[in-house]
Amino acid sequence: MSKIDFEELKDIEDILESPWEFKSFDEETTVKIEQKLFNRLHLNCINVINDFYVVESLHRIGEKVDEKTLESLKQLSNEFFTLLSMKKFYLNELRKFKNHIKSLDYNMDSQKVWLKINKLKNIDNLEGVLEYLLVNKNNFMPFERFCILNYIYKIVFIDEGHSDFSIGREILDSDFIYNYSITQNLYDLVKNIVDVINDSIKKLQMLFIQADYKKEYTEEDIKLEIFGKEFKRVVDKYNISQYYKNKNNCYASVKLKQIKYITVNGIEPEEIKKESNLSKFIECLKELLGENNVKYVKISDNTQYHMPNGDCILYRQYDKLGENCNRMFTCCERKLLSKIDSKMKEFTTKKVIILPVTKYPCELCQRTLISVISDKEFIHKIKIKSPRKTKGGLKKSFIDDMDQRAKIIFDKSKN
Repeated sequence: MSKIDFEELKDIEDILESPWEFKSFDEETTVKIEQKLFNRLHLNCINVINDFYVVESLHRIGEKVDEKTLESLKQLSNEFFTLLSMKKFYLNELRKFKNHIKSLDYNMDSQKVWLKINKLKNIDNLEGVLEYLLVNKNNFMPFERFCILNYIYKIVFIDEGHSDFSIGREILDSDFIYNYSITQNLYDLVKNIVDVINDSIKKLQMLFIQADYKKEYTEEDIKLEIFGKEFKRVVDKYNISQYYKNKNNCYASVKLKQIKYITVNGIEPEEIKKESNLSKFIECLKELLGENNVKYVKISDNTQYHMPNGDCILYRQYDKLGENCNRMFTCCERKLLSKIDSKMKEFTTKKVIILPVTKYPCELCQRTLISVISDKEFIHKIKIKSPRKTKGGLKKSFIDDMDQRAKIIFDKSKN
């Protein structure tokens, strides 16, 4: 008995270490984002990347955009997010599978290792398969898991023709010997699946970049939509955060005086070190824009939190008291509204400022927006453009709690 040492495992490791590739809005540059950034950043990179392409596509359309176009953009965004999530899920499972294979002993005289799929009870549809894979993510059957996953992904991306996935019951209702070995057949299938996913992601990126949201739906798109809906249903049901589509805006940008200001949701460290993962990710976003003059907006001391009565506190007041409810200030829109407020008051000619976002601003951001445009010194018009008219998701109880915290800070600041 000896440790398994198939050359194909090294090829699979290469797939796992390959960077994610994204097309820049200059339509020429390909930006490579390291795998580790997707795994180590506190940000949900998939949400940020999805929001990035939607927001920058809205910038490309400009001020005049009709409801039909926004609806098409929303559908494209959903499809893009599903593809990114499917790739991340597949790579995560591939990594578990590879690590397990390397840890086992096999008789190296054997040319193939056959993987037996055990009969799984109470699973008779696609939702059941995904629930089993997502919810039992730490079980000890990586062979079984990965074979089932390959079976489903093969239906979506490789097999021709329509499928409602009911055929998946055959793999689950009987003892099934999966005839892909750990040698070349398996590697070919994995590479094929990953290549098709990557090609699909690139095609959607170009639709965002060219602001052309019309596409003919193929049977592959229909299968992807079925998979995406079931995947989302399971993710929502069990609140599996790493595949959850954020209800808040994760990326936003605005152009002021020929400078593109960009930001992501969250509070950054006082100094973003050049070698940090966050710094590398921000540089990737700048490169994806394909523009010369781009600045990242960190949360400023003057970022505002408005209470229902119109009173407000500033981030510096909150930070000074050592409060621990960062969500009060993390919204992309309020970071940019603070920048807009400080930069645009010097203009004496009225201008229209376009602020595209993926979801309509939450109640907290709406309060700040009203405050900015109500200021007599601010003569400009701010237009929100979003493919989703529903507000960002914040529970009333959470908002009430933050309002109470803000009032305490406000009262202390007067003393």
